[in-house]
Amino acid sequence: MPSYEEHIEYAWMNPYIRSLTGYFEDDEGEIYSSMTATFCYYGVDTNHKATKTIGSYTIIDDKGDIYYVGDLERSSTTSYSTTSTPLSRLSKSLTGIKTFYGKVEYDQMYGGEFQKREILTFKEDVIEIKDKEIKGLSFGTHEDIAKALNNYSVEETKDGNKKKITNRFEFISNVEYKYHIDYQLFGVDENGKVYDLIGVYNFTNNYSKYLNLETRYPEKLEFKYFIGIFKIIINGESTTIYLKENIE
Repeated sequence: MPSYEEHIEYAWMNPYIRSLTGYFEDDEGEIYSSMTATFCYYGVDTNHKATKTIGSYTIIDDKGDIYYVGDLERSSTTSYSTTSTPLSRLSKSLTGIKTFYGKVEYDQMYGGEFQKREILTFKEDVIEIKDKEIKGLSFGTHEDIAKALNNYSVEETKDGNKKKITNRFEFISNVEYKYHIDYQLFGVDENGKVYDLIGVYNFTNNYSKYLNLETRYPEKLEFKYFIGIFKIIINGESTTIYLKENIE
């Protein structure tokens, strides 16, 4: 596997990961899950442009199996102030993702002039929590994430014969300090069983102002509440924050 390390600050272009776990019901009424990992690129501001971008990614699951995703190419000459979302749909037999490794190569353009070809690498361990750890958690408030997010919400709605979770993030922008976010949302049922739902990894303060992420699951799967776990690094100092969001 790659020997990449965590990368927490970006001067030009920020690659990050969205992970969405959907739940489905088979013909026998059993629930199974399938994760979609989406790899995205953002410019850190409107002046910095990334062109001839090539990304490749390696995913390690909890059995130690290795999945290679790539190469994912985008040759646009436009700014990466919006996302490019090459998809990798993973099999429902995948039991869980443990680690993402990413490599992105691109041309730095500033004022229409080529600066240099840069290669970025990063490693992100997926945030986990076990059922038995729930009772011992100390939950914070939205004020604890206020240096990185203006607003954060989790909403459950009906979507046909399924339920839908919408997770919205509104990020702080135009601040002098640097922040880095790794995040995972979990649903907890009445028996205390934990289900992973939505993840955002390797996200830094940049030109993006918000994210809306959604996933779906059968009506028979009932959550009592949600837990959002944030790992936020500000100027090199890391804090882990647990938020509990009740069903509305």
